[in-house]
Amino acid sequence: MARLPRLNVPGQVHHVILRALQPLLIAQDDADFEFLHGLLVQHAPRLGVQLHAYVLLNNQYQLVLTPQQATSLPGFMQAIGRDYVRYYNQRYGRSGTLWDGRYRCTIVESAAWIMDCLVSVAWAPVYDQQATSPEAYLWSSYRYYAGTAVDKALTPPSAYWALGNTPFAREAAFQELVQKDLSRERRTCLEQAVWGGWALGSEDFLHTLQLHTQRRISQRKPGRPRATA
Repeated sequence: MARLPRLNVPGQVHHVILRALQPLLIAQDDADFEFLHGLLVQHAPRLGVQLHAYVLLNNQYQLVLTPQQATSLPGFMQAIGRDYVRYYNQRYGRSGTLWDGRYRCTIVESAAWIMDCLVSVAWAPVYDQQATSPEAYLWSSYRYYAGTAVDKALTPPSAYWALGNTPFAREAAFQELVQKDLSRERRTCLEQAVWGGWALGSEDFLHTLQLHTQRRISQRKPGRPRATA
């Protein structure tokens, strides 16, 4: 069975994951992470991407973003992948790809899921055993939203601004959200959507989204299709 094209609808929130080819590491020290982060800063505005959150791990990176045009997301991922592999291969004297196939992607209903995406990204280093807490990890968007770092790569979503009327209120509310973490059910839904390539949201959202793409956005229910007269 031919694999479906990745979801890509301008103006919608996408959660994207790209893994390294095992047993390779994406980054071996802070200089590698710094270069990869610099590519986010460079390419997001140039290619029409609003980057809301990210985490750069040793074995993968995750992004939460809104592409502005149909070409924005594929162009952004291609530019980062191409430029980083060139840098990495030159630095470590190797050749060939660094990535484990294609990036994985889901579209989420912003009002219901975008803050969950930000929380999930913040906790990723902990679940991957690369940090003891979200605030202890340097290479994610957590510190920006918690008010402890500046980050030129990021464009906060409207849901973040709605957390409070002042920077202090928003930062405190975000820290509280992250501290609570996601429920196992919400985390599982998000992970299955990303790795399966299906959209995530209410029935109304999915119905409206389907009108903007010819690609099927949700799994068919198991069982045979109903017979038609």
